[in-house]
Amino acid sequence: MTTWFQKLQNKQYSFQLLGLWLVFSLWTSSLMAQTFENLLPPIQDRTPGTLRFYVDEQGLTNLAYFYAGNNGENEIAYMVQNNDSWSSPIFAGIGFPYGNSYLNDIQTLANGFPLMLLTGDNTDYEALLNLPDGLSDPPTQEELDQLGYTKEVLEETLAENERLFFSLQTNGKWFSPLPIPDTFRATSPVLSTGNDNTALLVFSRDNDKDFDTLNDFELYATVYRAGHWSDVIRLTDNDTVEDSVQATFVNGEYVIIWISDQDNDLETLTDQQLHFATVSPTGQIIQQAQSVTSTSYAYQPMLGQWQNQAILLWASAPNSAEDPTISLWESQFNGTWSPPVKTKLNYSSIDGSGFYQVGNHLLLVHSGIGTLKAALHNGEEWLDVGILIDFDKTRLQVESTSFFRDQTGQLLIGVTGYVPSQESESTEVEGFSGIFFTKLPLLSDLTFSSIDALESKQIGETTELRFVVKNEGALITSNYEVQLKKEGNLLQTFTGNPLLPGQEQAFQYDVLLDKVATKVDFQILSSSPESNQENNIQSYSVSISPDYSLSSITRTNDTTLTAKIKELKGIAAIPVLVKFYLIEGDQLTLIGEGQYNPNSVDPVTIEWPEMAQRQEPFQIYLIINEERTVTEDDYANNTGAYRFNPLPDFEITHFQVTSQNIYLTIQNHGDTTIADVTLLLTDDPSIAIQTSPNGVPALYSQQVSLDENNQAKLKIARSDIDPINSPALYAVVNPYGTVEELDRNNNSARAAAPLDNTGGSEETTLLQIGEITTWCGTIQLQIVNAGTATVIAPKIQLLNASQTAITETVFPVIGVDSTENVKFDNLQIGDYTLRLTYSSMSELQILENQVSLTTNATNCRQIIGTRELSLVNLSINANVSKKNKKGNNPEETEINIEFSVLGFGTSYKKPLVRVPLIIEVKEGTELKYNEEKILFLPETSSANTYTKTLQIPSAVLQPGSRLIVQTPVRDDENTGFDNLLSLEIE
Repeated sequence: MTTWFQKLQNKQYSFQLLGLWLVFSLWTSSLMAQTFENLLPPIQDRTPGTLRFYVDEQGLTNLAYFYAGNNGENEIAYMVQNNDSWSSPIFAGIGFPYGNSYLNDIQTLANGFPLMLLTGDNTDYEALLNLPDGLSDPPTQEELDQLGYTKEVLEETLAENERLFFSLQTNGKWFSPLPIPDTFRATSPVLSTGNDNTALLVFSRDNDKDFDTLNDFELYATVYRAGHWSDVIRLTDNDTVEDSVQATFVNGEYVIIWISDQDNDLETLTDQQLHFATVSPTGQIIQQAQSVTSTSYAYQPMLGQWQNQAILLWASAPNSAEDPTISLWESQFNGTWSPPVKTKLNYSSIDGSGFYQVGNHLLLVHSGIGTLKAALHNGEEWLDVGILIDFDKTRLQVESTSFFRDQTGQLLIGVTGYVPSQESESTEVEGFSGIFFTKLPLLSDLTFSSIDALESKQIGETTELRFVVKNEGALITSNYEVQLKKEGNLLQTFTGNPLLPGQEQAFQYDVLLDKVATKVDFQILSSSPESNQENNIQSYSVSISPDYSLSSITRTNDTTLTAKIKELKGIAAIPVLVKFYLIEGDQLTLIGEGQYNPNSVDPVTIEWPEMAQRQEPFQIYLIINEERTVTEDDYANNTGAYRFNPLPDFEITHFQVTSQNIYLTIQNHGDTTIADVTLLLTDDPSIAIQTSPNGVPALYSQQVSLDENNQAKLKIARSDIDPINSPALYAVVNPYGTVEELDRNNNSARAAAPLDNTGGSEETTLLQIGEITTWCGTIQLQIVNAGTATVIAPKIQLLNASQTAITETVFPVIGVDSTENVKFDNLQIGDYTLRLTYSSMSELQILENQVSLTTNATNCRQIIGTRELSLVNLSINANVSKKNKKGNNPEETEINIEFSVLGFGTSYKKPLVRVPLIIEVKEGTELKYNEEKILFLPETSSANTYTKTLQIPSAVLQPGSRLIVQTPVRDDENTGFDNLLSLEIE
């Protein structure tokens, strides 16, 4: 029955049930596509309050919540989970007729009985106020005012009679709540359970009964034991505000921590310190309240336990004004708190947290702003697992959360909240919340983060498959295997190391491309349970697509253009269209089409009679497979152009001076054939800045005939032009402009000229920059001597974007037909230019095209590629106590060393081919034998396991001694390799 006092205290609702339910039904249909299950839709006059997961005496998981109804019928309800389904709401029969009562917490005692903590009021107010008969039902405020019970008096009376209550669940029933002594006006209670079926209650009490004054709120504690609560003890007695109280039971005592705010303003953070106290299971203070650290600016603490110690995380001050990141700090308690250690975790707003022991690791789950996050401690440091759930992506407006890890490793998540309507992110039914539920497997999750082929080649060749395995789960994995299969046949098995959350491991395999499309199946096999088994199997197809390439486009007569085209992959493909466009300014005009048949060698030709009449420069652009009707591997080589220049265009394409001869090549690039042209040689450097060398003394001048390729190659004896009075010689073709040209700016050239023309041999020097490769902060290139003479002291420089040399390499000599490798390491992302110069410092070649790096030095593992060695097994072939066939002890005994070489990345830039082995024999600590041997490994490009047999004197292998084999090759990638083996001699 609803009393008058309940009706007076409760607010009136203004929402219609039918309209509300229709709106929520639409929300539910949208939400069901997400991960949350709708356990309890909003009910008229009901708003679920605090959610709490707990385990009952039958070992079943329960979810309890508090109904705060507008008609005052407040009560506790709970649902039971069994076989992944939840029961209908079960009402506990617990409620309070008056006041702002609510559920605080539920914790399970060591004996399996759940203990509930509530705030409530069971005072008989009609008797307490001694109200006369004849009043309205309920009494009006005017009637109460006349009796002296103003609104303020009623609120004070209500607050004065609120206290903490507890209830136990036995045989599936909750008994009626009983008051906890001396807990009137208690606020912010915290409940924690320990051994011997004890529980600790910590709460704050307002001593001056004025909620607006905060500095008189002090902390108190009491312990539940054997059905009774101990006398309340006072933990603090100061003028500061205590906040963020937490407690845990570890090593036979309760550890309590809180934030002490010195200026009584929780919005200011620089004056906040961490304090703690410890209490025995009998309710006695063991350690009085004191500081955890002397450092201020500590907030958002998270308290748990691990390895029989309390563990505490908290947020501290920003790193600096330039770096506003706020880090989390850690300290552990074993009688005293250890010095604070800065973790790798960053702060985010924390509403609640839970610590869970998972094998040898500690898992932290905490809720932040719109997210649920996790971190994992691997025994050495904290690792950020990342966001487990982003509530914004579910469109769920979260009001409160509760989470719990069950015995199967599932994280159960309960949420009160609502889904806003599609029209707006707000809702007019705010205050009416439902209960939603989801579960998240807190397990490891191996998957393939990437699979790709290095390049597509021709049929019958191999290509390098690169794949990366990643742990996308919340826990560390076990050892795992990756199997590669083709058409059901096993290609190779790879062994992987345990991966931490977010960690990756890269592998590679050379697969034979025996078909146009070669499909490889990948499967991860792991012994540890995973949250998602479906992503352990993937397939990847390497397709060999045709590659049409334009070899040349030439004019075969006045009106015909001929294009020679090849299909580079040798794959039978359908014919493709070839189009010819005339380019005039910014206009493209289609002037003809042809068809290329890859199964024949016929060129593609078009007739364009207008070519015979044109005298002005023009360009015809050609493109193969423009519509991409056939998929190709490379479209970059599908275009070309024919350029018509109605004038000659002379250029000196090669110019070199030796001690005996001068070598020149003259080329006419124009479309007008010229039979001969004048060549002038001079040592006057002013020619370099003159177009026409009038007045420049000529050392040599002659008419040069051009061949049918519009080219002339000359060899001029030094004796015909010496003496040369300059270290350089200059050549000019068409020096006086007697022949009209398209471009005269490319008519001159300069070459270094040795002053000594006596003796010596007929030698040329020609250095070239060969193959260039870039990867992960590194440029590697080749310097090739293509001449006939040894080059002294060549220098290669690396220039940055501002053309400043940042590093260089100088070789003493580079011999004839030799190649030298140059490597520049530890570079930042950017554009670089390579410059090659000879010992004479005359600049012979500048590689003008820039080299752009695509990654930096912090992500090198899978880009560069490494090979790492691990010693795996050690054995002795013969027992030293046995005789050989001749009856004598063997002079030498064979030992077998098994080791594995595992490759990472795209290529092995430094193959591990020569490894030193240190072999020792010790008796106790005394060294009996020591030798270093060299282990030679083949330069293969895949992971391999090898066994080497070595000989050592049998005399040192006596029973009781220890054989030790190790290698100084270290594993600096922390992949778990072991480079030390030992064996006891029996």
